[in-house]
Amino acid sequence: MEISLSFQNIQELCHMVGNSLGAAYQQDKNEQIWQLPPQLAEGTVRRLELRPGLELLLHNHVNREPIRFLTDYQVEPIFSCDFWLAGQEQITMYNSSEDFVFGAGQSRLAFVPSFSGVAAQPKGQVTYIEINITPETLSNFVDESFKDIPFQLRQILRGKYPKKYFQPAQMSSTMLVAANQAFSCPYRGASRSLYLEGKALELIAGYLEQLSTDIEEVNNLMVIKAGDIERIYQAREILFKNLETPPSLINLARLVGLNDYKLKQGFQQVFGTTVFGCLQQQRLEKAKLLLQDSSLNVTAIAQRVGYASPSSFHRAFKKHFGFSPRSRSVS
Repeated sequence: MEISLSFQNIQELCHMVGNSLGAAYQQDKNEQIWQLPPQLAEGTVRRLELRPGLELLLHNHVNREPIRFLTDYQVEPIFSCDFWLAGQEQITMYNSSEDFVFGAGQSRLAFVPSFSGVAAQPKGQVTYIEINITPETLSNFVDESFKDIPFQLRQILRGKYPKKYFQPAQMSSTMLVAANQAFSCPYRGASRSLYLEGKALELIAGYLEQLSTDIEEVNNLMVIKAGDIERIYQAREILFKNLETPPSLINLARLVGLNDYKLKQGFQQVFGTTVFGCLQQQRLEKAKLLLQDSSLNVTAIAQRVGYASPSSFHRAFKKHFGFSPRSRSVS
């Protein structure tokens, strides 16, 4: 599918993409949500303006077919910093011989005040965070103490704008954890905005730290291949669909084409927890929803999410949320 876009700011872009795709739009306080149409993609794009000059977009959807955005714009100077967890995007600029491809396990800082070209996403899972921040806002956090950032980036922060600037960086394990935590934010309202602003700044800090790290140290980092990250996400999806009777670690690894060591290490690096820890967290989140939205008793809910022992469920739930499941105070 091809979509033609022409806009002057990011908010206008979001509404234009949503309208072109036929997405259902809703607003929850300061959060804008586009539910993508199931015939084209399954999932959402969420946008929050965290403070003047800083906004966050959470892209999480499965494309039913490849999508090409034919884009032509000129906007006020702004950085776009992306953090990719799944899928990829290819950027083709009409006035350049270069193509830029970014995908799972990568981050990218881009400064492109005017653009004419194509942004293409393939069929399949697309999960990434987009942080848009003005040079003035970023310069409030980045001063002359950042000695090792690239010269061209420093020039932009000083108000000397190039025609374009792209700087990719591999995502560290800390950045991967922060990105996943942003998608699984447990809060609502003002607390959600504060939490996500903290994660946005943490991701930018992680990106800048990655840039300023010595090349030898970068090469020594354990980096997960993009293909393995997608398999790790597949493994998590299998767990989430089989909460009551999940596969063993070895069987799960076989199902996604990894060995058990890579799977264990990958879960720790991508999600910041073990395979069992990830399973337990999802079981408890599912139980919380059932307590809110169903008439099932606590014992039935414990069994529904894979706990054979109601007492074990009670202990785990109280430890995770800080209150008993029997209170049903889970709002």
